[in-house]
Amino acid sequence: MPEATLIFSETPTTEECHFKCDTNYYWKNDTECAPQERTNQNCTGLPANAEWWNNVSSITQTWNGNDWTPSTAGIHATGGTANQCRFKCIDEGDKYKWENNACVANTKTGQNCIGLPVNAHWNQYSQISQTWSGESWLPSTTGSYSETADKDRCYFTCDENYEWNGSACVGTTRTANCAELPDHAVYNTVSSITQTYNGTVYAPETTLSYCDSPSTERCCFKCNANYELSEDQTSCKPATRTRDCTDLPANANWNTLMADGQITQTWNGSEWAPELTGAFVGQDVPAANSCIFTCKENYEWKGGFCTAKKESALCKGLPANAMWNEVASIVREWQGTAWDISTKGEYNEEPSKTECRYKCKENYTWDGSKCRADTRFADCDPRPEHSVWNEVASITQTWNGKEWMPKLEPEYSSASSDTECKYVCDTGFYHVDGKCVADPCDIDGYNPCSDVEHSTGVCETEDNLFLPYSCECAEGYNWWGKTGCRQKAVSLGNICTGLDRCYDNETEIVCPSEGEYFYGQDAQYAEAGYCVPRNFAVKETIVAAETHKTVIDKNTKLEWLYDAAGYNGSWYEAVDACNNLNYAGHDDWRLPSIKELLTIVEYNRKWVLPLEFADGWQFGTWSSTDDPVDPENKAFYLSGDSVNTIYDFYGDETYHTKATEERSYTCVRGSELSESSFEEIDAKGDGTEIVIKDLSTNLYWQKIPVYKNWRLGFAYCENLTYGGYRRLENAEHQRTLLNYGLHHIRSCY
Repeated sequence: MPEATLIFSETPTTEECHFKCDTNYYWKNDTECAPQERTNQNCTGLPANAEWWNNVSSITQTWNGNDWTPSTAGIHATGGTANQCRFKCIDEGDKYKWENNACVANTKTGQNCIGLPVNAHWNQYSQISQTWSGESWLPSTTGSYSETADKDRCYFTCDENYEWNGSACVGTTRTANCAELPDHAVYNTVSSITQTYNGTVYAPETTLSYCDSPSTERCCFKCNANYELSEDQTSCKPATRTRDCTDLPANANWNTLMADGQITQTWNGSEWAPELTGAFVGQDVPAANSCIFTCKENYEWKGGFCTAKKESALCKGLPANAMWNEVASIVREWQGTAWDISTKGEYNEEPSKTECRYKCKENYTWDGSKCRADTRFADCDPRPEHSVWNEVASITQTWNGKEWMPKLEPEYSSASSDTECKYVCDTGFYHVDGKCVADPCDIDGYNPCSDVEHSTGVCETEDNLFLPYSCECAEGYNWWGKTGCRQKAVSLGNICTGLDRCYDNETEIVCPSEGEYFYGQDAQYAEAGYCVPRNFAVKETIVAAETHKTVIDKNTKLEWLYDAAGYNGSWYEAVDACNNLNYAGHDDWRLPSIKELLTIVEYNRKWVLPLEFADGWQFGTWSSTDDPVDPENKAFYLSGDSVNTIYDFYGDETYHTKATEERSYTCVRGSELSESSFEEIDAKGDGTEIVIKDLSTNLYWQKIPVYKNWRLGFAYCENLTYGGYRRLENAEHQRTLLNYGLHHIRSCY
């Protein structure tokens, strides 16, 4: 018989103990009846305006003994899951919200209206509430024109003085009358215009403006005929025009300020003025604006016409050494282009009272182009006793306008001449006062030194001297030719120029004797001891096994750099370089003043330093003296390659320049030279001879200068007795009078 053991089987039987799983269960792993599952079960119950979470629209269900779980009925949830039918509102929180078991449209409040046109404003409300319609938010926030306010609509209206034209707010318009016309004007072309509001005012303005072209939109005016716009363009003034004057007589010229024969006419309301018909005036001053005329040159107004002049005219072109033959003026008449008789003189020995003729003066002969001085051959006058001619006894003389030259009177000269009457004394004889004497100190028993002031009276003769004798002078005095004994120079302000040659107006000459032209030059002063000779010495100092060379001026006691080659820079650099220089064992160097620089100028050389200095100095040397007048031209400098351009008393030469320019410089040390100071002395006590003494140089000066040329200046000073002194100043003396603090002018005394 079968066993009673249960066996799972879906097939029914009465012979064995079979069993099967209940409905909705299945036999699992031959061990148990497990709940069944079913997949792809569609979710149900999705409300309007909702969507399944994560696109889950079907689920898998499992039997729980009573029902299939989870349910396919959808539920609203805030989050999704893979095996539950959950849904949410579309764009939940924005377009829809869950309310009363349904997805209802959402509403937004405080939404700003947009699209406000220019010149418009929101009609009471600028914010609205919007509800989602399923397709859009309604109502729209885009504004629209409406005169009625609605809190739920974005309505706008136009600003004051604006109106809606269907698409924009445009300015309102109005008709306005133009301003009152100025005098002598008419509207161009309307007297009223249509104005439109522009946000500030109604435009265009009703103020009138000038218009060249007619306008119906602007308030314009134009001037009446013969009137023109004023300079400020607000009114009409009488018009002007340029016209040619009329009725100019023959041989006359218009005398107007404008172009020849033109004036400016102005409309006076009824006609143009002034009139164009010409009128004569007797003055040469041009008229401001009228048709006046004057007669042409060499014509005059007579009887209503410009008639040719007649005049008495001086003859011209008289050559040198000629005279008029026989009139110096003639009467002539103008011929329209020239005078009938020329005033140009012509040579003609035949006298005339109607033409300009000349002939040569006495002792002159016409050579075809000029009057040449006549010449003649004549014997020289007798020479002194004990002399011989030095070289000829007869010469050719030429007339100089006053006398025959050279003179026939013999002159002593050691230089021979075949054109002048020159003589020399016989051997053993000396020339003194135009005589040849055997003993210059005993001329006919007269001692020439006996009456010489400041002389001991002793006369001495020496061989081979330019002068045949000299007088012995008292202590402190030197012999100065026949003019006597003069006081020796002792002042540093009286330093010699260094010249040892003599000159005339053009070239070097043999130093002249007393009484001759150009006598008394610097070379002669120096020889006589009337100035302090230049006195320089080279000094060598050993510093750190190196030799430092300087030049000592024994007159001024100043010490100078021996070699200034390579010392170049601006004025500022030169001042700093000298102030910071440590050389030859000294650190008190400085840039020299212009006064100090001039003490080392040697006029006997082309450029400018004594031989004790090294070569290498350049033209244009800085001084420490600055210019008080023009700060751009900062400092004086020594300039030039000859005596003439080293300095110019009148300021015509360049002697100061901008401190930023580059020039050479040297350095100096020692006590600075004192500035000039002056004392006035009444030499005779009656005010007739005032002498100025320079206390810094001990030089004496005539108070009032006398103007002479160079040659006559020598003669004037050599023969002048004034205040007990006489002498012509040299270049060094003149420089002591200059006050550089007053921009290169003479000191005031």
